[in-house]
Amino acid sequence: MSVTINDEHFDFDVLSKFDLASFIHENKYQKPETFLLQSKYNTKKLNWFLAEQLKAYPKAVHKLPTFTSTHCWFTSKSYEQSSSESSALFKSSLFNGGKILDLSGGLGVDDWAFAKSFEQVVSLDPDSELNAIVRLNWLKLNLQNCNRLTTTAEAYLKTHSGNQFDLIYLDADRRSNTNRQSGIEGGTPNFFEIKEELFKMSGKILLKLSPLIDINYCMKTLPHLNTIWIVSVQQEVKEILCYLENSSNKASASIHVIEIDKKGIVHELKQINSIENLASNEKQGITETVFFEPSSALIKSGLTLAHTKKYQLAPIGINTLYFTGKTPIIELKNHGRFFKLIHQETYNKRQFLTYLIENKIELMTISTRNFGMDAEALTKVLKIKPGGDDYFFFGKNTQGIRLFFHCKKLPA
Repeated sequence: MSVTINDEHFDFDVLSKFDLASFIHENKYQKPETFLLQSKYNTKKLNWFLAEQLKAYPKAVHKLPTFTSTHCWFTSKSYEQSSSESSALFKSSLFNGGKILDLSGGLGVDDWAFAKSFEQVVSLDPDSELNAIVRLNWLKLNLQNCNRLTTTAEAYLKTHSGNQFDLIYLDADRRSNTNRQSGIEGGTPNFFEIKEELFKMSGKILLKLSPLIDINYCMKTLPHLNTIWIVSVQQEVKEILCYLENSSNKASASIHVIEIDKKGIVHELKQINSIENLASNEKQGITETVFFEPSSALIKSGLTLAHTKKYQLAPIGINTLYFTGKTPIIELKNHGRFFKLIHQETYNKRQFLTYLIENKIELMTISTRNFGMDAEALTKVLKIKPGGDDYFFFGKNTQGIRLFFHCKKLPA
């Protein structure tokens, strides 16, 4: 295919006519850098867009299967900052209505999902080139109820007023040049600077925040906070959702732990009341037969001790979030990992190495928590070879005594 384009005035209609499906198929093993050096096409801009696809597609087929199956276009930045389809669909399942305003459209994955539950999606982004790509993608996806506007949130708010939307969604850009911000103030737009205008336009606001943000900080600083969802995709926390509702009379926000598995199935743990005297549940008896390692999302929620107390799982120590019990808990199986507990013992380097020799263990996977040494450092100290079917967990009990736990995977 030969295309002649003036790169200064790139015609995005060229992308709509380009056979991206054939290009991806023919060049799926081609490295983006190698492709750019070959200069197959006679326009730098088109070459750049095609190289971006070669870079994004190998990963995007898992993160954005609908977008890749319809051969949508990406840019590296918009792809990296986008929600996954599974997390976007989860968000859209929480709300519905007439109109939603997305203040930070980006690649439009969340818009695509919200279009399934709202009659109209108004989406903003100041990047005109990205918006041209998004509109092309929406044609491929047959989205007819989405409108992308090239403007900033601040500019839009200056020219629009009144209660117009059933929900306002904000996933602020947390990247400043090469630095990534985790706080709310560091995002663009800054929610705190525009919150008064937002609440005039809608009584309901949904914020997507960094997975690194502190939940207690959200509780203390966000007005009218109703609900927090900690969203994990395949055991990795991807986003924190904070729902603000100006009519809410709740004393404190409820916290929900969401785990989305590789099939896209949502597993939810709802908040339960805090339980006092958790230390009384700490046990180290020989009758325990399973070991529980909670997921990062459950730990992030701050509700780990409450949920494990409910199911009579004993913490190794108040600050060591490993647990033992008599049986795997079905309600928690998607919010951590259960193992068969083979042996537990006070940790001493010499005795531990003797234990490995006596049990003929040469390969193992290790994890540490509140041990005074991370897994990488301990691996070097013990000169451990990773792999095999043996799992070892290291931590301290409430008295500060170091312990190790030898485990194996439970049968499926």
